[in-house]
Formats: sequence, structure tokens, C-alpha cells
Amino acid sequence: NKDWIIGLISTHDYQLCDFEDEPGGRIKNYHFIETYSDDAIQFDYRLRSGPCKTSNARYLMRMIGIDILD
Repeated sequence: NKDWIIGLISTHDYQLCDFEDEPGGRIKNYHFIETYSDDAIQFDYRLRSGPCKTSNARYLMRMIGIDILD
């Protein structure tokens, strides 16, 4: 038993967050908060409990010139 071993995963697949609810599971969700200004995204790099509540995909698309409909 190696309790000191951890793995980290970063994903845009929000369904993976549901693994935290599995019985006997050891998976925990954490996230960063991002802020937007002009053509930049800043991350605070402070781990917070729970899955993220935001998505930056639309902002990133606008940053590189892809027009999207809201």
C-alpha cells in the first residue's frame, strides 16, 4: 500500500469529475480560478476544492480570432 503516491489529471471532460462520487474512491476534484483582461488569461494557481465552475474555451477562441455565436 503506497498512500504517498498521487496522480494529477487536467481535463476539459467534466464527466470525469463524477468519479469523486464513486463509493470507496480516492479521487478528489480541485481547480484554479482564472481572470480575463484584454488578450490574456491569468490563473491564480491556488488549489480550491471541487470541480471548476467556469470554462475558458470561448475566450480562447476569441483570442485567436475565431468568431463564435453566443
